[in-house]
Amino acid sequence: MSLLDFVVPVILALNAVQQLAGVIWFVRAVTRAHRQPKGAVEDDQLPPVLVVLKLRGADPYLRDCLRGLIHQDHPRYQVRIVVDSKEDAAWAVVHEVLRETPADHVEVQPLIDPAETCSLVCSALLQATEDLPEGCQVIATLDSDVVAHPSWLRELVSPLQDPRIGVARGIRWFAPPLGKWGSWVRYLWNLAVEVSAYYTGMPWGGSLAMKVSVLHDTDLGQRWQKSANEDVLIGSAARRLRLKTSWVSSLVMVNREECDLASCFRFMHRQQIWGRLYNPVAFWANAAAFLQIVVAVAWGLGWSVFAGLQDRWLAAALNITSIVAFFGAQALIVVLVETMVHRLLAPRGMIGARLTPKTFLALVLSQFWSAYILCRSMAARKYEWRGVEYEVDGPWKVRMKYRPYNAASDQAAASSKTTEFDSI
Repeated sequence: MSLLDFVVPVILALNAVQQLAGVIWFVRAVTRAHRQPKGAVEDDQLPPVLVVLKLRGADPYLRDCLRGLIHQDHPRYQVRIVVDSKEDAAWAVVHEVLRETPADHVEVQPLIDPAETCSLVCSALLQATEDLPEGCQVIATLDSDVVAHPSWLRELVSPLQDPRIGVARGIRWFAPPLGKWGSWVRYLWNLAVEVSAYYTGMPWGGSLAMKVSVLHDTDLGQRWQKSANEDVLIGSAARRLRLKTSWVSSLVMVNREECDLASCFRFMHRQQIWGRLYNPVAFWANAAAFLQIVVAVAWGLGWSVFAGLQDRWLAAALNITSIVAFFGAQALIVVLVETMVHRLLAPRGMIGARLTPKTFLALVLSQFWSAYILCRSMAARKYEWRGVEYEVDGPWKVRMKYRPYNAASDQAAASSKTTEFDSI
């Protein structure tokens, strides 16, 4: 056997050990923090909060999201719901829920004059936070596909009592009930992202709270006016104030929507573009590490065939075994993290994803599918979200081509395009 026979096994072994060590440390740290007794936060210690909900289209779980948001056990909070337009389907859903459950702490307004130089989410945030309620100390954001349990807001803002913390975030988690291929690829990609977010302190706007100072004492508002993404910039603004981002382990926010591979592509493609634009160091470092693994797996398969044709069966077996062992390590990582998630959800009477043989078969698919999306994202200048097309020539050179949301027509048009419309 030659040294070349050991290249792939060594690369994959080093990557597997590194990933396993990082995940084991992550699981232990989160589990230990979650088990630590936490004193109850008295009502008079909780800061006044403005919760912003941005809507474009009526998501499948929107009614549950609204009901959960209305019935929070936080004593001093107001909700501002910014709907894309009065003609949007979400407008009728919101008012239907409010008729069922009147709430004087909820305000609904249409998005007025969205800027063409930023995303619709950024425009909605700028509008909602332009005039904060008197005494407001914290701004929280929630995605329309997130169903908040009654203590969600209390748990989310509690870490902000620490003067060293400026931002607190929940955990995005996908748990598809049926498990289409796209759903499992998205699940596996998100699992890796959430582990990385724990170490980097990267915010997630779907369940986030920040001190008002993060907005008022930085140029965050000005950056939102020219940005395609809102949450990565929140983390950057907090760091400029020397404030940390807290990862709230009890707030695993489960999304049970399904998606096919086309929708998975659009979701991941958009996320990768945002990473490239607003967190380029992490993006290119992760891209290099990930592509190294994909190339090693592909090279190992090819080398095994080459060695087999030369009757060097030991070399072929070594490379095949290293690939199988690497994916075995990946499967172990999934089991470890998902077991942790089930434990975090147990106090709320919930469960995470139900792992099936299809989950682990998707591990192989996800490596090559993710590599394809990553390569497409490296130079992409366009992406589409809910029928709106964005052109990005740089982090602060965004052009949005706005049109009102129409789910039926957008989905019909999407079926004939590569960059299909998606509702994720």
